[in-house]
Amino acid sequence: GVGGSWALVSARREMQWQGLATFLDTSELGSLIGSEVEVEGKVRLEVASAPFKCEPGAKSDRQKCPQVRFITQQRNVDKDAKRNYKSTDWPEIATVQGPADKGGWYSLRGMFTVTPELADQDSVMVVVSGPAKKAKIILDDFSIRSMSDRCTVHPNGDLILNGDMEMNGARYWDASGAAQLSTSSSAGVDGTQALFVKKRKVQWEGPKQQLIPMCFEDGSRYTLSARFKLLKNGEQFFCKKDAPESDPYCCPLAGLTLKGSGDSTYITIAWTEETGKDENGWGGIHGTFMPSHQIVNAEQLYVSFGGAAQNVDLLLDDVSLIPYEEDCSELVFNDDVESGSTRGWDRYGEASISVIRGGVYGSDYALLASGRATARSGIMRQLDTSCLRPGDVYRVSAKVRLKDPKDGMTYRCDPTKSSGSDSCPIATLKAEGNGYMKRDVARVRGDIDDDGWYDLQGVFEVFESDAAAPRVSIYFRYAPPDIDITLDDISILYVPSLSQ
Repeated sequence: GVGGSWALVSARREMQWQGLATFLDTSELGSLIGSEVEVEGKVRLEVASAPFKCEPGAKSDRQKCPQVRFITQQRNVDKDAKRNYKSTDWPEIATVQGPADKGGWYSLRGMFTVTPELADQDSVMVVVSGPAKKAKIILDDFSIRSMSDRCTVHPNGDLILNGDMEMNGARYWDASGAAQLSTSSSAGVDGTQALFVKKRKVQWEGPKQQLIPMCFEDGSRYTLSARFKLLKNGEQFFCKKDAPESDPYCCPLAGLTLKGSGDSTYITIAWTEETGKDENGWGGIHGTFMPSHQIVNAEQLYVSFGGAAQNVDLLLDDVSLIPYEEDCSELVFNDDVESGSTRGWDRYGEASISVIRGGVYGSDYALLASGRATARSGIMRQLDTSCLRPGDVYRVSAKVRLKDPKDGMTYRCDPTKSSGSDSCPIATLKAEGNGYMKRDVARVRGDIDDDGWYDLQGVFEVFESDAAAPRVSIYFRYAPPDIDITLDDISILYVPSLSQ
């Protein structure tokens, strides 16, 4: 066994499915519905008394590693059924993580959520099997324990375990696809340990960690952040924030994968904000989101990191997922679009939105609404309704530029007009619930500057109907059809001196 201790051995295996087995105490499962349970163990392999190597994530039967699976049985209430029980296979409850250590031991690790379906089973057999037949399975330090207190592990509410990567063996982290995980000493931020991800054959492959959906508070916002480095052929590699998904310089991102009832849904929640070129080599991933009802009620939930070009290795450190610290003095985040993404923004009507180079005051990026088939088409974003209190006053400001896509020339508008062939864009506030109410809250003031930018300004008071509405959004629109609208330096600031 590990360190010369005793271990359990499964010998004379003639088939891959053969291995070691035990049973769970099903009488305890009912009280754990919704809880997350951790499975851990150490395993090594031998053939003819010689060490045998497996390949984590391998498809070939000869190279497959051991896994933990459940085989459950439930009595069949149908008297006419051919069998008096129903048997179900639950594969990959835990899998091998990373290469073997110097002693030949692989780490088995996984998590699962106790569902009503699992708790309703009459028997749950735990099976360790899967490597090549003839390979002897040696198992030690095996445990299955509840993580029911995981939601309160960190005082700051962090839902990520081992986010600083200081637990040896990449504990709590798993690999997507064929990627391989290990920890790298002294390679992390400030010379600490980091998670090293290699053999990424496709963009979506990378590290992932299972989350507990019930830890999210419905209606609250959360912030995901992480630090990263990219390596190609052993040398540091820098991505480009504005590179499209298929580009060899595309940057990493993070998302949530929801699984249940045979379906899988992926939602991107964080993007690269710093590439690392000017930040001591470490890039940054950041995103703020509000968990939907679908996320909070997912049967299984994972956070994963991918998106970088294939065959690019990844160093990951300082990962956190914490409650968002609300600041109602500013209703807009990603207001200058310097994250290089459209995060938080959406199109309205018949338009496409994107991030382009060349923002106001020499900044890197700006928001573009193009392909506007109608005057009302443009750019929108939803506001945080928890910040809206009746009587509060906010000042809206933005820089806006118009161009004719046919010739690329700056398009001049008349600030006194909000409709017609030479109208200027306006900002509209819309509260939706049982019906909707909308009103214009900002318009272009003054003339165009030397770089083609107009000032869009205005103030609005929060009405009772705004504060009570489940959805409140602001829209930037009403330039002539087919004219591109570029926005930058957008701000919606609380004005204490004007608020009641």
